[in-house]
Amino acid sequence: MLIPVLIVGIVFGSALLLVKMALDFKKSQALAEPASDGSLRTSELDALIRRAVDDAVQNALEPYLEREKLLLPGPDTPPDESEHHA
Repeated sequence: MLIPVLIVGIVFGSALLLVKMALDFKKSQALAEPASDGSLRTSELDALIRRAVDDAVQNALEPYLEREKLLLPGPDTPPDESEHHA
């Protein structure tokens, strides 16, 4: 009784796996093809958005980073003499 159930399970499992692989292949082919109507693929749109956000964040942070450089002493700045006599 166990062997027929095992065989049926293997057959149906293999069929489902084959269908899933075929659907995944079709999906990857559809994503890899360039759009014929001039629209962007998802990966291209994602890259554009990431680049735009990175640029915007960098531009927004730039004034704060410049102020931080002015306020915080760097490693090449000599120590303040008043700190040693305290």
